[in-house]
Amino acid sequence: MINVSHKSHTLRYARAEGLLRAGPDVRERLREKSIPKGDVAATARAAGIDAAKRTSEWVTFCQTLPLDWVDLSFEVVDEGLKVTAEAQTVWKTGVEIEAITAVSAALLNAYDMCKPLADDLEMSEVKVVEKRGGSSDYQ
Repeated sequence: MINVSHKSHTLRYARAEGLLRAGPDVRERLREKSIPKGDVAATARAAGIDAAKRTSEWVTFCQTLPLDWVDLSFEVVDEGLKVTAEAQTVWKTGVEIEAITAVSAALLNAYDMCKPLADDLEMSEVKVVEKRGGSSDYQ
């Protein structure tokens, strides 16, 4: 682990996103909220929040940090289901890994819920799209 004891507490924010690629039938079922296993967005949101809070248990060198806020949003787009996660804390290190973990867990849960309907699901494009805080924003 990296020693962060010398760093200052600053407001940290990150936003990540990812995509569950799915065909037109699955996309329509997502829009209609008619997936047999239940509400994909609600289940995946809860899973993503839980995963973000437990990121240091998944990622070996990740600091354990107190999250002040995590949320996820979902949008059915032309390619499938877009998942966006945001995380925020006042701490010594960034929250981009927590945001990526939230997206990844949400995608895994969405995949699991949709897999009975299609064999061609694909999780892709997981990335950090914004991060703020730390020394780059410190004044």
